[in-house]
Amino acid sequence: MIEYKKIKQGYLAGWCILCFCISVYGDSLRIPDTLPLATKVILEQITDQSIHNAGIGPSSPMIIGNSQKTFITFPYGKTFGEYKPAVRVRDRQSGQWSDIIIVDDKNFDDHLYCTLTRDSKGFLHFIYGGHGPISYCRSSRPDDPNEWTDRQILTKMGTYPSLCIDRKDTLYLTYRDHRPEDMTFQTKPFEKSWTPAMRVLRTNQRTYVRSMTLDDKGTDTIVHIVGCIQTPEKRDRTRGQFLWHLCTADMGKTWTDVNGKPFTGELPIDYKIITPVYDPYDKYPHYLFDYCNAVVLDQNHQPYIFTVFHPDMAGTNPNYLKADKPWTQLCARYVGNSWNVDVWGPIKDGRLSTDNYSGVSCWPVTDINGVMHVLAFDQSVNKEFVKQALAGKNVDGDLTEQLFYAVSKNGTDWRITPILEHRFKFQVSKSKWGTVRIDGYIAGASIAPPDDSGQIEALLPFKGGNLYYLSFYAGQSL
Repeated sequence: MIEYKKIKQGYLAGWCILCFCISVYGDSLRIPDTLPLATKVILEQITDQSIHNAGIGPSSPMIIGNSQKTFITFPYGKTFGEYKPAVRVRDRQSGQWSDIIIVDDKNFDDHLYCTLTRDSKGFLHFIYGGHGPISYCRSSRPDDPNEWTDRQILTKMGTYPSLCIDRKDTLYLTYRDHRPEDMTFQTKPFEKSWTPAMRVLRTNQRTYVRSMTLDDKGTDTIVHIVGCIQTPEKRDRTRGQFLWHLCTADMGKTWTDVNGKPFTGELPIDYKIITPVYDPYDKYPHYLFDYCNAVVLDQNHQPYIFTVFHPDMAGTNPNYLKADKPWTQLCARYVGNSWNVDVWGPIKDGRLSTDNYSGVSCWPVTDINGVMHVLAFDQSVNKEFVKQALAGKNVDGDLTEQLFYAVSKNGTDWRITPILEHRFKFQVSKSKWGTVRIDGYIAGASIAPPDDSGQIEALLPFKGGNLYYLSFYAGQSL
């Protein structure tokens, strides 16, 4: 066995309810009366370490639990190149947190992604890795992260792992393997070894594997994976991308698109072999997708892909904040036999609010009944600050963020309510890449499905800041 280090926190984490709202922006949204509002909102700081760019997002679960405990995992550390995979446990009855447990004392870069899942017997399964080895270990005892089996290195050079588990306790793993840019897939049946790595997708362009989910209701488990591929330079942009989606019903032996069309390209392949879910090049020659692409399934087993889109980010205009062109949350819904890509339902005119500069991103999850639950963040920045920063001036200003909770049974009718408001001082500066950088904002989320009582838990990292635990109740069961 490996010895694992615990780090005692030097403070008592306080309960900090920033803001609880019961009103909604009714004129901007379609709000049916049958869906609940959020209540009992709690925000609690759980680390005093900087998260910086370290991997937190929708690619894999980072917060799971049972009726007694909540388990979280996150990259722990302050210095670039010195992050470590960590786990912490919350007693759900007392609200007390365990010490921080370092699972691997080696150092990782700022793309350290940690993901955690739990099987039917309570054993915890842990995958982690930055730019480099992706490793696996399992807890030695059920629901106890204090001791783990020896780590197993699954690849020597990978990034962006995404992990799922089905009702038979089979593990499913996908990641980007750097040989050169492969989408790689592996499975681990219950109490058996990992299968050899299967290279499903190889391109001559950079690909990002961002999210995986399972359709586990039928006889066979269907795996859905989404990501984005950087398109060739000849299309006159440096980082333009299109969305892709693949699925398999036979443990990765064969892959199809959502229509069942076989994906049979030999390796290496040209990117055009995959039918894009969305590639708006003709309308937006310099568009860019952010890397927070997430896939969830509705009650009818139809996939929904959430992604953040900017119409003029890549190529000759790499401006992160443009006063007149905010980031916009898109939702690709599979309807009939094709993808419909629209601005996400609750957003009107590309944003949740219209004051100043605004950009929206969201993180979804579905519960066992196929109801979609979404955390959405709306960031608003004074336009004049942005213009000055783009002109090369360092500017101090105010940033206002609002966190919203949205829920839908069908992906069309949404109920949405504000959860909290986050205001803080920030400094805007122009980076060496010509983009505007802001530290201190909410940089991502990992959200767990509601439990039987309707409680939803999530992790919120603040860019260049701390990690927070969020808890609220979704109200009556749907």
